[in-house]
Amino acid sequence: MPKQRFEALDAFRGVCALSVMFFHMRWADAVTELDFFRSAWVFVEFFFVLSGFVLAHGYGFKQNTNFKDFMTARFVRLYPLHFAMFSLVLLFQFISLAALKLGGLSIGPEPFVGQYGIQQILPNLTLLQSWTPYSYVLSFNETSWSISVEFYSYAILFLSIVLFRSFKALSWFLISLLSFTVILLDIGGAFDTAVRGLSCFFGGAATYVIYRKIAYLKPTFLVGSVLELGLVVAVYFLIQHQIDNIQVWSSFLFFVVVMAFAFESGVVSQLLSHRPFQVLGQLSYSIYLIHFVIILYLGAVFAVIENVFDLTIRLGPKTLDYNTFGSSLLNNIAVAVFVCIVLVCSKFTYEHIEMRAQRYYKNRKKQTN
Repeated sequence: MPKQRFEALDAFRGVCALSVMFFHMRWADAVTELDFFRSAWVFVEFFFVLSGFVLAHGYGFKQNTNFKDFMTARFVRLYPLHFAMFSLVLLFQFISLAALKLGGLSIGPEPFVGQYGIQQILPNLTLLQSWTPYSYVLSFNETSWSISVEFYSYAILFLSIVLFRSFKALSWFLISLLSFTVILLDIGGAFDTAVRGLSCFFGGAATYVIYRKIAYLKPTFLVGSVLELGLVVAVYFLIQHQIDNIQVWSSFLFFVVVMAFAFESGVVSQLLSHRPFQVLGQLSYSIYLIHFVIILYLGAVFAVIENVFDLTIRLGPKTLDYNTFGSSLLNNIAVAVFVCIVLVCSKFTYEHIEMRAQRYYKNRKKQTN
């Protein structure tokens, strides 16, 4: 019987979400400035690889999947939290505008300009910000660019299953290969981010096909442990050293990581199966999508504190995510406090937005069947 969940991979999703959060945080002389976290943006590639792998597992070889049901389920999984965070960033624009016009206080980037311009609202509402040359990819909630790519990758995956049937695995491999070629030749233009997602998502789907064929070859605990530890070290050193084309090489490594940890045969998988890591995996989508919004609002709080007490907390012109309280110790404490804030907020959004939306959808589906 096929696995329902890959617990180790779910836990990795949480670890990667935290790493991306550390990448977006900037505190002087703090843990956020370690070389590893300065390149942690590449873990978005891991999200794409894992999504392709898991979707191929769940739907790639399933009979009689309905497009409407498939896309509705994906929409309910992604959109409610995206819309909530988009709304908070939009609200921030009004707050920022009021602070600027009424109090002469700048609490962030100029409101309703550039990436926060009114013309960026529709692409964000339709999750098209990464798919058109007329939209700003990192508009409003910056991290949602990858949700834009992922959502329409689902649709392409479904079409490949329907159109190519017996050759769907070949189509996944070719989409990934073509996308990597576009990246290496640097000819993606305005569609760079979409191509970046497609390369990893369909590479992940192709990786699942290989895993499916060799799933019976589960390594022993010793072999699995050596393999898992070696891959963790390899990921650390690759990201730590910030090499050229790191997103391509890290993607290839992530293909191997996802396949190896899908077997859940070693000591690292055993560690990741423990509850703290599983909870972190559960909260990963919320952690990933809400942390930038919290950073945005936190920057506004710092701006007010600076103005009232004549302090300097934010470093750099018009920058919300590079801060200091004057010492490495205080800055690291601030990082720890911020992580706690994000985790608490993530638990709330997971329970009251993510899970509530999914329960509502399942209940509606039962009623209509």
